Amino acid sequence: RLYVVFAMYVGTLVFGTLLGEVQSAMANLRRMERERALLAQETKDFLRERECPPHLERRLMQWLQFNHLCYQKEHMRTKVLAEFPEALQRQLATHLHRNMLVKIPVFRDIVSPYRENFLVDLYMKMRCKTFCELYPVALKGHLADHLCVITHGQIRAAVSIQSTTISTLNPGDFFGENSLFGKDQTWMTSWGVEGGFF
Repeated sequence: RLYVVFAMYVGTLVFGTLLGEVQSAMANLRRMERERALLAQETKDFLRERECPPHLERRLMQWLQFNHLCYQKEHMRTKVLAEFPEALQRQLATHLHRNMLVKIPVFRDIVSPYRENFLVDLYMKMRCKTFCELYPVALKGHLADHLCVITHGQIRAAVSIQSTTISTLNPGDFFGENSLFGKDQTWMTSWGVEGGFF
């Protein structure tokens, strides 16, 4: 009988703890949604006060929503990882990584027992950056100083913004890997032609 009472007591504690965690998570979600809604309303009020054309207002609001969602996910990833000790962080990062960087030849060709650890370290240092449609992500002749992996949308590779498209990059594609080979590297397309990305 004492064992049954003890088991019920422990079960009640566990249930109470789980319920508290769920309520905390829901409160955080509601808070983030309120912040998003407030930002959207303040932006909309500002645009209407300035008599912004409806078509431009729609584009701006769509961008605001997309941009906020992307950085919210980035913030959540960083926050969740920070809650765990390093060993568990690495296990979670390995799952989130999903071999994203293995597709890149310079990483795929690494022969070392430490390759996975190296790629997870790189993944944990990656940061989100958003770009508006047709805005240049990288320009011909400029120094290539970082690797880009596309997670949303499309990017057009071309010699210039007005020229014919050389290739179209989709989620999972990448560019800028030549920046890993040292200084004074410029942006190169997949055909080995110096160009830009838009």
